[in-house]
Amino acid sequence: MKAIPLLLIISLTLGFMAVACGSSNTSIESAGITKEKLIDGLMVSRIDIKTGQAEGNDVFTAEGSHGTLTMRADYKCIFDWSQSQMKLNQSRTINFNGYVEIYNNTIYVFGTMAYILIQDEGLPDLWIYGELPESYWSRWETVDQEIELLYSSKINILPMEEVAGTPCYVAEIIPDMDTLQEILNSAPLPSLPEESPQSTVDRFIFKRWFAQDNFFTLKIHDEFDSTYPDGKTFHDVQDYTYHDYNKNVSIQLPPEAKKAQYVGALDKFLEQGLDSVTY
Repeated sequence: MKAIPLLLIISLTLGFMAVACGSSNTSIESAGITKEKLIDGLMVSRIDIKTGQAEGNDVFTAEGSHGTLTMRADYKCIFDWSQSQMKLNQSRTINFNGYVEIYNNTIYVFGTMAYILIQDEGLPDLWIYGELPESYWSRWETVDQEIELLYSSKINILPMEEVAGTPCYVAEIIPDMDTLQEILNSAPLPSLPEESPQSTVDRFIFKRWFAQDNFFTLKIHDEFDSTYPDGKTFHDVQDYTYHDYNKNVSIQLPPEAKKAQYVGALDKFLEQGLDSVTY
């Protein structure tokens, strides 16, 4: 059975990414902004965001008894929260002990219906479509958890920087590991079986660039290390930039999507792989 790559599953079930909330130990007050003002600004900014665009990459390395798996994913996203629409382009390179596979996918989401163009190396292009879980869009509404994490985190404010010409507060957010572990364990990946052992978070550092005038997130850098009980280790580095907030966007299916094969509930289909579709 040819399984759909894990990163595609994660993108469909959890969304592209939630817009999250020198080495310096400068206190947050000395930079001219308090922790409370930062959090208040972030809460308001989430309400104000309707549309936008983002690009980024995610480099993931897993090591275990069977070898080393490295995945690099490059993303480009256009979203319209007000209409529950999104277009996501993904390009992924997977290297397992020197064996390399390349995948390209384009995902269109309209409400709870998604159309997916799957482009696997050596195979014809394949269009499928089906329903997303009713909870799909609510999974993007992570403000409460983000705020809980921020309140319990240490926040270092670094010297201000510009992102695409916009002055930004630069915040290094070092989360309380117990709170982070609780949040992660409360929302396990649907792509993993329920009996899968939960990982232990060894290190998780957020770095955010917030626009000075409206607290919109313009850039993020995340690093994540975790260990599973069987000894597997994971290292993940994510870098994304956001722009063109609240500008007009148009998300439309291309004509070739009309030939898409209907697969029913996408979350169930993704667990089964591609055996049930025809190239």
